[in-house]
Amino acid sequence: MPTYRLPGFTHVKRNDVVVFNVPGIAENNYPSTNQATWIDYPVDLKTNYIKRCVAVSGDVLEIKDRQLIINGEAQVNPPQMQLSYLVTAKDEINERNLENLDLDPDDYTFMGRPEADKAVYQMFLTQEKVDKLKALPYVISVSEDYRTDEGPDMRIFPGAKYGAWNGDTYGPLVIPKEGMKIAINDSTLYTYGKVIEKYDLNKDVKIEGSKLFIEGKEITEYTFNQNYYFMMGDNRHNSLDSRYWGFVPEDHIVGKGFFIWLSIDKHGSFFNKIRWSRFFKLIK
Repeated sequence: MPTYRLPGFTHVKRNDVVVFNVPGIAENNYPSTNQATWIDYPVDLKTNYIKRCVAVSGDVLEIKDRQLIINGEAQVNPPQMQLSYLVTAKDEINERNLENLDLDPDDYTFMGRPEADKAVYQMFLTQEKVDKLKALPYVISVSEDYRTDEGPDMRIFPGAKYGAWNGDTYGPLVIPKEGMKIAINDSTLYTYGKVIEKYDLNKDVKIEGSKLFIEGKEITEYTFNQNYYFMMGDNRHNSLDSRYWGFVPEDHIVGKGFFIWLSIDKHGSFFNKIRWSRFFKLIK
């Protein structure tokens, strides 16, 4: 059946926290890895994600040494942004201490003992938690996880053909805008071909090498039909976002996230399953 969108009250802006239907077919069939069983869902039946819009249509996005840069200007990082760190302690940290730091099992991984008197963890931490850990007497060191910026990441969007991109070193990348024109060649099709074929409201699209055909006619210059956005999670090293599956089309936007109406701790005990302190907390 056809679907309809009500007119919005505002437009998506940079730093808005946005609910959207994730475009990628793999994300909509998670956790199945059997592509033969995957379903290409219509837009309104796709999985809802919530992420921060870090770049709007027409922006030039780049990430250098973990710092987000838009149109040549470094952006202010979200106050609760998390990054991956390597934490070395004198011994294994007991669960009670980890809970006191508001860390659940999704936030840390025990990596082993390089020496008898050292225990190493990978942890996803805010700067506030980094400072708390550094002050603890049983913690030897807290350092940035160097592994996140080790060469090209083969999972990255649009791929590693033209640059050694990863989650920490990325771009520059132009976000498509309605009315924006691009020349069609191997490079532009590598970056935008999937968008043109699957999301830009075209019929009968074929890509053959460095050539684009729409309804049987070869196109040498293409004009985008709608706006697109680039979404990232505030937990930068533990977020499946636009760096890995690409742009969010405007017709996939559901709305802006205003407040948390329910928060469940999947690791909590029966009496601590619900995070009561997060009820109706505003999203910033």
